[in-house]
Amino acid sequence: MKYKEGENAHLTCSTKYNETMEIATIKYEYGSCSHNHVYGIKNMCNGNTECIFDLTNSNVGSSCGTKGLATFEVAYNCLRRHMEQSVWVISQRYNSVLKDLREQTKWLCMFYTKDRDSFDNCLRENDVIPTLEERQRIKEELKKKKHRKLILKTDQPTDYWLID
Repeated sequence: MKYKEGENAHLTCSTKYNETMEIATIKYEYGSCSHNHVYGIKNMCNGNTECIFDLTNSNVGSSCGTKGLATFEVAYNCLRRHMEQSVWVISQRYNSVLKDLREQTKWLCMFYTKDRDSFDNCLRENDVIPTLEERQRIKEELKKKKHRKLILKTDQPTDYWLID
C-alpha cells in the first residue's frame, strides 16, 4: 500500500478469520533519503487486526519526511490465528487434517505409522528434513522403537528432533 507523508495509514486484516498483521517491509523516502527499517511500524501494528497511524517521521522512525513530500510503502501479511489455542489432532492419516490447519501448524509430533503415504506427505509438505536419505533414516529409526517420536518445528528457523 502506498501513502504520502501526513496521511493516515490504515492497515487491516480480517476479523472474520481472526487474522493479525505482521509487517514485512516498509519504504519511506524523499529524494535520495530512504528509510526501510520496520521497527517503529512493526511495534505499532504487529499482532493487531487493524492499525491506523499518522505518517510522520517520529512514527516511522526516520528523518526523510519533509513538508508532506515523502512517500511511504508498506507490505504486510495477515496471519490466521486459532483464538490463541493449542490444537491437538490425533490422526493416522495426515491428509485427513484440514490443509488450512496444517498450514498454520508450527510444531508436529509424529510417530511411526504403517500408512507410508501420510508419513511421506507430512515430511514433504513441511520440508523440514532436507534430504530423502535423511527422511528414510528417520523413518527407520521410528520403526525400531515403539514410542519414539519425531518433533518437527515448521516455522522459521525450522528444525527437528528424534526423542525416545
